[in-house]
Amino acid sequence: MANGTESYEYTESEMEGLELTESEEGELEQELLEDQLEEIEDIEMEGAEGQEALPLAILGKFSAKFLLKALIKLSRKLVKKILTNMNLRNKLKEACKAGVGGLCKVFCPLLTRRLRPLWLRPLCRRLCPIVCRKIHPWVCEQVGV
Repeated sequence: MANGTESYEYTESEMEGLELTESEEGELEQELLEDQLEEIEDIEMEGAEGQEALPLAILGKFSAKFLLKALIKLSRKLVKKILTNMNLRNKLKEACKAGVGGLCKVFCPLLTRRLRPLWLRPLCRRLCPIVCRKIHPWVCEQVGV
């Protein structure tokens, strides 16, 4: 082991076993759509108070926030799938013990491979450390660390 991370990183075959079913993807899509509609209404109300068009910065902030929420929800679903497999659960436990950086090594490849369209993947790499910081305490609680 060069840096000690090999013990908890998932192999390609393990990652393939964590694919979401169509119904799980549909549930996630519905949740995100509901969140998005609420936020759009809030932004439209802000824009109606004196501006005809929303500034591009607000739209960019909204998009990043939406993608961040989507990645957090996806991460939570992945954790629940991982908890059903004892081998994967043990690797997740080791990653939690390694801290937020260890969790990032596990989650970034899992999250990145699920993003479509492919041009979202570079954004995921930038948001992944934020997602890992947010979910780290919850994941540690789920695996018993």
